[in-house]
Amino acid sequence: MAPQYFSAVWDYFILLGTERAKCLLCEKCYSRKGRSTTSLKNHLRSMHNNQYKEMINSKNESEEKLKTTIPLEVKNSNVKQITKSRFEGAKVSEVNPNSLDYRICEMLIVDDLPVSHVQNLGFLRLMAKTTPLYRVKSCQFYSNVIYHVIYKSVAKEILKIVYSIKECKVSFTVDSWFNRTVGVSLLILTCHAINNEFERTNLVLSVETLQGENLNCEYISEKFDAMIMKWGLRNDDVHCVMRVAGADDAALCISGAHNIDYNLHTLQSIVLSGLASQKGLSAIISKCRTIANHFTNLTAAEDLKKIQDSMQLPQLEVIQDEPTSWRSTLYMLQRMHSLKETLHLYAAKAEISLLNNTEWKVFLDCVNLLKPFDEIKDRMSETTSSISHVIPFTTSLNKSLQCIDDGLVVNEKNDSEEGVRSMKEKLQTELADRLAILESSEMYTIATLLDPKYKLDYFSSQRVKDHVQLTIARLHDEVTEAAEEQSLKRKRDEFSQNNSTGTGSSFEFSATDHLEVLLSTNSDEDDEALDKRKSITNIENYLNEERLDENSDSLSWWKEKQKEYPMLSRLARQYLACPSNSVSSEQLNYPKVFYDEKKNRRKLDEVEKLLFLKCNLPIIKFKYK
Repeated sequence: MAPQYFSAVWDYFILLGTERAKCLLCEKCYSRKGRSTTSLKNHLRSMHNNQYKEMINSKNESEEKLKTTIPLEVKNSNVKQITKSRFEGAKVSEVNPNSLDYRICEMLIVDDLPVSHVQNLGFLRLMAKTTPLYRVKSCQFYSNVIYHVIYKSVAKEILKIVYSIKECKVSFTVDSWFNRTVGVSLLILTCHAINNEFERTNLVLSVETLQGENLNCEYISEKFDAMIMKWGLRNDDVHCVMRVAGADDAALCISGAHNIDYNLHTLQSIVLSGLASQKGLSAIISKCRTIANHFTNLTAAEDLKKIQDSMQLPQLEVIQDEPTSWRSTLYMLQRMHSLKETLHLYAAKAEISLLNNTEWKVFLDCVNLLKPFDEIKDRMSETTSSISHVIPFTTSLNKSLQCIDDGLVVNEKNDSEEGVRSMKEKLQTELADRLAILESSEMYTIATLLDPKYKLDYFSSQRVKDHVQLTIARLHDEVTEAAEEQSLKRKRDEFSQNNSTGTGSSFEFSATDHLEVLLSTNSDEDDEALDKRKSITNIENYLNEERLDENSDSLSWWKEKQKEYPMLSRLARQYLACPSNSVSSEQLNYPKVFYDEKKNRRKLDEVEKLLFLKCNLPIIKFKYK
């Protein structure tokens, strides 16, 4: 009898050991003693008749395809002979078909490959060479494993993590994506928390399709509530929601939650506002774009390379910027400055208008103004970046601009040079306004204070410092009170349970028992005042601790100090969890996932599951079985 995995029924079942198999459609398990597939076929015929008909119609299809596509050297060989010669004495785990099934499915998910990839000649030759014991199954089988087995298993693992982190409030980032060609909007919900080991946890909880392009606040809020409820979370469990600040800000505003904007978008808006503030400066940048566009011509680019070779200089190409991205403009200007000498030699032989000396001076001043923003953008894009960094980074940017030399005008006034000065003033004004908004938000100020690298050192005034200390003292009292109430409730439940185990009514307490319960409720005003003094003392002791250097890990510090500052460390887990930016949606290849190998539109629920798995499989390190 042929090995069991050559039967078409295995497109709908997966082995569990040697005598059991699980249906991929309904997840029921069936015995297959004697290694027969009769019971499995009967299950398909009675419970999944459509799939049974598909199996009958395509019974010999995969065998015929293997005959025409498997390499000649494998086709003309006996499988048993290959097994004996190459795998004699091999361990079972090395040729475990179930394990390879999952690995192939994982490859298809994370590499954005169509399921039909498993029937490509190159893949079949690779599998025949490396694992000849393994039989590549049909596309239907791998689809069933992805959408029915792996998705459910990964979702269960994510649910376990969610339940383990929700003892502290969690933060969320909300991203949206819309493509007119595909005609579908997506809403991506990512959860951010710090677990009890003080490790960052970022989970993509939901990727859902939305109806229409124009989304209002009410619709998005309803979607948000439904998505978190699916994972056993309530609005009370939400610390804050970071939303992407797009053209329609209200579309991503979640009602009933603390909404904060995507900080990198805000930073981009500040820089673009500064660049557009002066026409003279804009004219120089426009001139640089014209120069860059000239070298898109292959002949011009080759001539520039020849000049570089003759001067024994490294071969650098002129960079063309994207007008909506200030960072690409900065890179274009920096590259243009590196090619200054080469460009002048090229211009002596070609008709091209270069910058004059004054414009080169203004050009360099513009680059110096943008460099600090480029550095801060890199820092805020790090995976460990928290909203606790935003106020210090904004303050540092403003100080960096103040340190840049004001001597932009040399001997005579020039509109372009005045433009750079005005640009600097515009950037400083925008940053000051942004800092005022940040310092009015408890989400940012408390996170900054609870970061042992910053504490109170980056706030702009004593008034802000005093206010944030009062706020953290109030929160400390609230957390302490909540912890005491939880402890008291646990004691009362234990007390009630212990008394109910004896004979008679559970309500027959003695006077001594009642006195013990009453004494455990610290409701005296003196005790409340004592607790407040303890809160203030804890905060003062924390602030007097030596501040960490910039390269130290704040979460490791809190892990070491959690016994010394139990309530403050709990607040740190809550307030330091929110990132300063959102990157989950940038990792997804949206247009590609909407279409299958035949360029047909996938079902929307399949798209959601694929994106969910692509994001979360690496997070859980592929451990879900």
